[in-house]
Amino acid sequence: MGEVKSDFHAGHILLKNMRLNSDIVAQIDGVTGEKETFGSVLSRSIKLARCLRKSGFKPGDVLAISGVNHFDIRIPFFSALFNGLPLVCIDPYYKHDEIKSVLKLSSPKVVFCDEDFYKTYYTVIKELGLDTKIITFGEEEHSMKQFIEMYEDDEPDDSFRVLEFDINKIYSFLISTSGTTGNVKLAAFTHKLIVSKMEELMTTGRPKGTKVLSISPINWVSTYFMTIAAPMIGHTLVLSSVPDNLDVIINIINKYKGKVKAGWMPL
Repeated sequence: MGEVKSDFHAGHILLKNMRLNSDIVAQIDGVTGEKETFGSVLSRSIKLARCLRKSGFKPGDVLAISGVNHFDIRIPFFSALFNGLPLVCIDPYYKHDEIKSVLKLSSPKVVFCDEDFYKTYYTVIKELGLDTKIITFGEEEHSMKQFIEMYEDDEPDDSFRVLEFDINKIYSFLISTSGTTGNVKLAAFTHKLIVSKMEELMTTGRPKGTKVLSISPINWVSTYFMTIAAPMIGHTLVLSSVPDNLDVIINIINKYKGKVKAGWMPL
């Protein structure tokens, strides 16, 4: 990548490579066969990033995501990196107390979650006394779709630029881990570290268009890195819109046998 500027962060790299790989399929639903290109993912991520800025979120404000694997879940992921919003992904199978532990540690300004989780997150946020906005994946009144409709404009995607901020003060990821004690902790990843890992990911040698099976929850460390690796090297993530169903996973594997790689990336 050459000499890296002091304010150069993961958002710069992702924006450049998503534009370069815009015609490549970014994600496939292994159940329905539905596909979406990186160009579409980028356009949606840019729209959300602009809306987050207009609604008042600034670099350093933590953004949380929780939900099963579907086409919308990575949109706020990329938008957060474009805007300098430290990202914490929460296990979609966490119960009330586990969610409360993560939110207490991270104090997110905004949470994106599946519609089914709305009441739980609303309750936890009230108990903690946090000023956190909840945006859901779906069609309800607090949905991402309606949030974008409220703030979107007609600015072209080509004019979009990532925000500049002090990468020594603002983290990229806050990854939850139970550690050895069983208590939830957050490991903070700097942008400098993520940029160095992105350089390593470019050496995988797999051709563009390689399909990679990605069925792990959004909060897994491997999923964080698979999500940023895919647009950089033009890999297609094969997802399952039906979570935790062994028969479905077997069918997906059989359907893409010989065409899909295991979901591994160098860490």
